[in-house]
Amino acid sequence: MYTKFGTVVFHSRVRKHLPQKTIAGRAGIDSSYLASIERGRRPPPRRQIVDRIVAALGMSDAEKANAITAAALDRLEPAIREAEGDIPGVAVLARLCSALPHLSQSKLAVLNDVINVLADQPLREESMG
Repeated sequence: MYTKFGTVVFHSRVRKHLPQKTIAGRAGIDSSYLASIERGRRPPPRRQIVDRIVAALGMSDAEKANAITAAALDRLEPAIREAEGDIPGVAVLARLCSALPHLSQSKLAVLNDVINVLADQPLREESMG
């Protein structure tokens, strides 16, 4: 299972000994909003706010990539879970999403290449019809 966006933010903030109020002020958001994100009571914010939180925390490029991935997966996970019974293969997609944050850059590059090749292929139903 991947790490939730709020957990990534919380651990980064605590590791750097920074109070919520400081990070929230730097990011231009309310500290109660940041607290609710960290506790998982709110979904991850829009990408623009994610970027501001990441900048306020002074995250490294690797930490930033992890936080952005976590936020995106947090938004994607409920939709995947909801579609699990309706779409063949969605369970595989759910497992792939869980693995993404743990893949090395070289494995992500290979996966990206595979996705690009598959995206260029017509769907089986289209090619059969």
